Parts: sequence; C-alpha cells; structure tokens
Amino acid sequence: MVVKKYAVLLLILVLGACNSTNDGVKTLNIAVPVEMIELSPYGALDVHSGRIRSQVFDNFFDFDIEGNLVPSLATTFTNINPTTVHITVRSNVLFHNGEVLSAEDMKYSLDTARATPSHQSQLVVIKNIVVLSPLLLEIQLHEAFTPLQSLFTRAPTLIVNKKAAEAGDFSVGTGPYVFREWNPGQNVVLEKFDDHWGQKASVDRLVVKTVPEALVRMIAVETGEVDIAYDIDYNEKTRIASSDKLQFAEIVLSRIEYLGFNTTKYPYNNPLFREAITYALDIPGIVSTAVSGAGQPANSLSVKGLGHTKGEALVQNKEKAKELLKQSGVPIGTKINILANDGIRKSVSEVIQANLKEIGIDVEILIVDWAKYNEMVYDLNTEMFLGGWTSAPDANLFYSVFFDTESIGPGGNFTAYSDPEMDALLEKAKKTPNGPQREALYKKIHDKTIAEKVLIPLYNPISAVAYGSNISNVFPSFQGMEKWETPQKNNQK
Repeated sequence: MVVKKYAVLLLILVLGACNSTNDGVKTLNIAVPVEMIELSPYGALDVHSGRIRSQVFDNFFDFDIEGNLVPSLATTFTNINPTTVHITVRSNVLFHNGEVLSAEDMKYSLDTARATPSHQSQLVVIKNIVVLSPLLLEIQLHEAFTPLQSLFTRAPTLIVNKKAAEAGDFSVGTGPYVFREWNPGQNVVLEKFDDHWGQKASVDRLVVKTVPEALVRMIAVETGEVDIAYDIDYNEKTRIASSDKLQFAEIVLSRIEYLGFNTTKYPYNNPLFREAITYALDIPGIVSTAVSGAGQPANSLSVKGLGHTKGEALVQNKEKAKELLKQSGVPIGTKINILANDGIRKSVSEVIQANLKEIGIDVEILIVDWAKYNEMVYDLNTEMFLGGWTSAPDANLFYSVFFDTESIGPGGNFTAYSDPEMDALLEKAKKTPNGPQREALYKKIHDKTIAEKVLIPLYNPISAVAYGSNISNVFPSFQGMEKWETPQKNNQK
C-alpha cells in the first residue's frame, strides 16, 4: 500500500510538472485513461483515438449535444435517385495549413478510406465518387443504401487535406484544434485553430494526458493539476457533489460493452457452450463491482436510433449454465482464456473469470495494451474477448460491421461469424426505405443475434466526468467523442 501511495504521489508530481506554464497561454489540461493508437483517420477505429481525431478533423455531418444530425463540412445531402447522391461542400473552410476545403479533398479522403482494410466494409457500398465542381460531390452507389447519410458521421469519413496527405502528413484537418505533438505514454498537445469555420476553441492550448489509474485522475483534478478528468470512479459522485472545488457530469453512452467469442476455435464453435457461458454471467454484478455502478445492464446489442430493438437484460442461471455445459460435451475443468486491455475491462474479466469458475470452467485472463489488443482482434488471434462499440444512428452500421460475412477480420466482425440467412437479412435491411418494414427486419436481425450468442451484450457505460469549479460548458458526449472547443476556463478558482 505504501508503494502504491508513493507511485500515485510521483505521478501527480509528474502531472504537475507537465501542467506548469509561464507563457501566458491559456491551457486546458484533460486526463483520459487510454492514449490514442494513431491520429490518422486511416488507423484503428477506436474510441480513444477518436477522442483526439474529433478535435483535429471534421466530418460531412455531425451530431449536436442532443443527438440531432447536423451539417458539418457538408451542407446539403440530396438523393438524385436510389443510387446517386449529391453533397454540397461548405464554402470558405480552411485547413490547418491554409488550404481551402474543396470537393477534391472529400473525394481523396473517401477514396483513401475505401482502400483501408479496417474501413472497407463500411464503405463497400460506394461505387464511385465524382467531383462535379469545387463545392459539389456526387456519390455513386452499387445499390440503394438507406443509411448513407448516417454513415457520413462515422470515423471512416473524416476529411483530411489532400495536399498534405499526398506528402505523407495525415494530421491536417479543419477542426477547432491543430495537432502539435504526441509524447507516447504521456500526452497529446493541440493548439487552437483561429480560422476554424465553426465554434472556435475557448482556450489556446489543449493538453490531453494519459493517466491510466482512476485514483490518479481523481487526485489530479482535485489538486488542479488537470482541469477535467474522464472515466473517474463512479463512487466519487456523491463526494464531488458536496465539494465546492469540483463539479460532476455524467451521461449514458450510446455504446455497448460486450463479450465476444472467436467462432473459428473450439469450444467457441459450439453453440451450447456459448449459451452455457451466457447463463453463467452475473451482469448486474459486473456493473456494480467491475465498473462501480457506472453502467446499465444492456438489453440489446444496438443502443439507440433507427432499428434499435429493446430486448431483455440477461439473467444469471448457474444451474442452467451447468446443464448446458454438460449438453455441450465440453469437459468440466476445460481451460480457456479471455482477452482484455488494462483498466475497466481487466476488472470485468475478473468478474467473468469468477462466474465461469462456479460452473467448472477455468479462465486465464490475458491483459495487453490497447495497440496489441486491436492487433489481436483484427487478426482473429483470440478466444474470448471483451470489446465495445459506439452505436450509430442507424442499426445497419452496427449489425453489418459485426455480423456480415464480408466484415470478418479487420472489417469489424471479430467473431468470424458467418451465416447466409443473416447476410441476406442485412442485405435486404440496408436497401429497404425507412419505415415499419425496415424496423421489422432489424427486429429479426436483433433476435437472431441474441439467439446465436456470438456477442453477449453486457452493459451500456456511463461516462463520469469530474472537473474544476473554474471550468464551465463541459458536455459529455453520448458517443464518447467530446467537443473540447466548448469548455471555458476561468483562471480564478
């Protein structure tokens, strides 16, 4: 315990040293638990990289704080026919290098994403992209695709500057902050972009610090070494509410945390074994113990938006789990493993390990860093694994990623699940116009995913944020991709 306290103190001293500035620049210091893997929009599609990318890059469309779809770099979206769309580019938008945004930049960005393995499955519907004029883009599709506009809010469609990217620099966007430096394991430094087309940042510099331990993040915000701390221990909520130095904000994320099975490997290719594990899980216990109450037991793999089906949260039944295990033919005492990255998922894996021990299954926990985790799930080098996904406003953008045969591997289908009936349902649903028929198709898809049990919905996380009393306009994002141009900092505490 003495060693841990010393380590915490040392980390706070390091944070304090990083926080010092005598140049009169107004700096907002933010603590997050996991650092980004890569700034380029063509890297891993993870929420931690996404948090930084959303400060540097803009998309075709975006969401306001209430979750409404709003224009961003695109101002209009016009269906010319079922397979042709015209998009108007916002005028007079500058990139960080002074270049003016044009339809050529948008075409280049989309074409680059279409050639990126991790992005291809989401963009495969696009047949061709034509620049009609400097501010008009035509998107030609292979077939009708109802959720196309929603797709243009997702990570694969962020816009980079063509000139810079062709020279090898994929850090030049149009966002409210300019990328300045990344010190791996420590921080990312961004600076205000004075010529941003939209809401300008209220601070001159943004320093996003990687602080893995929740306790250290909490102490750092209490002592003023950071201004905002994300993903704090939810148990701190009551104490923060009584403090005159701190404020608290929370939001249920449009995100699902799940347990996945690699169906190419034994015994996970056995449906009865997967079902046995499902009934062994104590999901309320995971929420109360592993995440300190910062979540809600999930009732579906999708979260919100068109095509979301509300199901029933899973209920633990150890006797049924034991009977299903017996029926599966998998011997009691079988040793398996579960993959997770450090932090909350490590705690979740420990609860699952204890749950499965009760029905006679021994689980080894494999903890790797975030970059290694992504490499392993992309390569299907897993058995059981914990993962998460931020929901899109259209269910297709979840179900097609995780359950379409064409998405196996880097495309997002990390379980290698393949079923012709599911593929046909997904194909039909993405072409069907919005309305009762499309909703009914996604109800069938939902029910089939729950029955197959290759991804087990665990919980919807709650984002818990602590920030100083001198900070205002902190709005947690339902997608976990906060807009850090909005917080205001008053240096007088």
